[in-house]
Amino acid sequence: MTAPKTIRVGPHRISIKIDETAHNASQAAEQTSLYGRYDPATNTITVQPGLHPDQEADTILHEILHAVATGTGLTATGGALEDQSRQEQVVSAMAPALLDLLRRNRALVDYLTA
Repeated sequence: MTAPKTIRVGPHRISIKIDETAHNASQAAEQTSLYGRYDPATNTITVQPGLHPDQEADTILHEILHAVATGTGLTATGGALEDQSRQEQVVSAMAPALLDLLRRNRALVDYLTA
């Protein structure tokens, strides 16, 4: 299955790019090695190409959770996830657990999205 090119998170349309050039540019901006990155300034998620489909899905959900945290104000000054390392810890724990929950419980997904 192919990842969507855009998603909606609250009022924001977020682009998802699985692209070597975009990924390399986002890594250079962060000066780290990442599977993916959410850029709130451009509403873009960039993902390293060539990942295993499970790792790609986990990475996209991980970056979506960063977008949700930013969009809900959790990362703002005084927010519960203001500290970047705490945000990363929470998102890194939640993404694989949430992905597993959604995959194992299709009836729940249908119920929540009805």
